[in-house]
Amino acid sequence: MSPTPSNYYSVQVTKVNPYHLDILTIQLESELQLPPKELREGLEHPPYLLPIEFDSLAQVRQICRKIKNHGCKVAVEQHYDFDSLDIDSDTEGDGSEPSPSPWPDRLWRWMRWLIAALIIVAVGVGSWLLLPDDPQEDSTAQPQSSPRAPPQPPPFLSQSDTDLSLSELFTRIDEQQLSITERQNYSEHYQHQAEESMQQMVGFLTFAIAFNPNNYRAWKKLHHTYLTMGMSVKADEADEIVSRFPVVPE
Repeated sequence: MSPTPSNYYSVQVTKVNPYHLDILTIQLESELQLPPKELREGLEHPPYLLPIEFDSLAQVRQICRKIKNHGCKVAVEQHYDFDSLDIDSDTEGDGSEPSPSPWPDRLWRWMRWLIAALIIVAVGVGSWLLLPDDPQEDSTAQPQSSPRAPPQPPPFLSQSDTDLSLSELFTRIDEQQLSITERQNYSEHYQHQAEESMQQMVGFLTFAIAFNPNNYRAWKKLHHTYLTMGMSVKADEADEIVSRFPVVPE
């Protein structure tokens, strides 16, 4: 461990009461064992620094109290003696250096939490705006297709064929007299795209409901999506929750 620098205090008389100059000189001479002539000259021409190094704060308080009792003013300064330190040593100190403030890290964490909260609010508002305005749409109606853009049609289909249902696409593939492998590839492709779109729709609606459990339109769309995916149990659960909402007149 590196040696600790010793500290000491110095006392300076900044203002002297001329009416108490003689008494103060005699008292400091006997108290501090200072030469009377030098002490007298110093007090006559303030500020005067007492040529003594005080080791403790108690000594400083005692001598300052005696000087102030004579109507004088003093100034105290604390000093550190670094002569005992090894300046050329490469070893680090004992940890006396101030540690960096943790405020920048805390501020950065708070900013990240605030940004995350704003993103959640923005997504919730966006999900509410994307849902239809009519809360009384028929629960037995066929759900609309996924809001995502349909996949690029194969070369043998025209651009108007992109809105065909899966059954119509399979019929068109049969009409083209494709090979079994080609028909299987196209069937799996569109089936995978449809399942992926439905799964994304379920995730989107689930997030909207978690943000606002009383979102009637989100529950209604979730019920339709489960019906389309053939998940009857999930569809019944969603339909039961939809039935709990009050009937709003159109």
